[in-house]
This record gives sequence, C-alpha cells and structure tokens, in this order.
Amino acid sequence: MTADACTIHYPNTLIKANDTIHTDVETWKFTTFIKFDTGNLYMVTEGVNVGRIGVTTNRERHTGSV
Repeated sequence: MTADACTIHYPNTLIKANDTIHTDVETWKFTTFIKFDTGNLYMVTEGVNVGRIGVTTNRERHTGSV
C-alpha cells in the first residue's frame, strides 16, 4: 500500500512490506527495489529530523504493534 492508500499488485515475492520500490512515472513499471534491512543507508525526508542521514543498526519489533 502506498502513502496515498493505493494498493499496488505486483507478483514479485521478494518485495515485502516496508521495502522501497523505484517506479518509472511515465509507464508505472517497477525498475528496482530496496529491502528494509539493517546496514542500509537512510535519509529522513519528513518531520523534525528531516535531512538526517544514518545507517540502520538494529530493528526492534514490539508485540501488538503494526
């Protein structure tokens, strides 16, 4: 599901929730994707920490959360 609540149907089983998909805007075809995993470089694009760049060191999962 996208940020504007559109559901994207794509038969690639490697793409999971929280992954980033690179889409060609003119043809709406997916060109590449980036897995959400530790060790990846990220940049914050919204909020108080906008512009900060860092590396994911760990991923916490909390029971009962989404």
